[in-house]
Amino acid sequence: ECMAQRAGRLLHAAARSATMLQQPEFREAMRDEILTLIAQSLDSAQPRSTVISRPRFAKARRLVRQAEEFILEQSDKRVRLIDICAQTEVSERTLQYAFREVLGMSPIQYLNQVRLHQVRRGLSSASPLSTTVSAEACRWGFLHFGEFTQAYKALFGELPSATLSNCR
Repeated sequence: ECMAQRAGRLLHAAARSATMLQQPEFREAMRDEILTLIAQSLDSAQPRSTVISRPRFAKARRLVRQAEEFILEQSDKRVRLIDICAQTEVSERTLQYAFREVLGMSPIQYLNQVRLHQVRRGLSSASPLSTTVSAEACRWGFLHFGEFTQAYKALFGELPSATLSNCR
């Protein structure tokens, strides 16, 4: 899927949810999604070598470990890529290379995995009377509910609504 299509869907979601644009969390999530689109387009445009030296890999592994620790320390907050870069004192590009070399995924993909787990934790501990799947998804920055649901089901093997209805 190209960046223009994703941006179009994002704008459509914003237009469809005009009242949600009044919420600071929704606006922040929209901004994060736009920044993610830009970072992903930059990441896909740059070819890179597949050979990596041991010292460079060790450095990348330390950087990823530092980023992971920061992300996990902030487990009650939504972490953005720019926050990780500030904490680790590296550029987005350096962080992207390190995550690809060590984990085989971009920091954005890693953050999405963490955010999916945060949504699951929220749905698992809540009552269907106290929250909704949409509220939890939006809380953690997921704006396109179809993509969110697909990613959630792929990771956990069930729909988010099933997680919410099975809570005790």
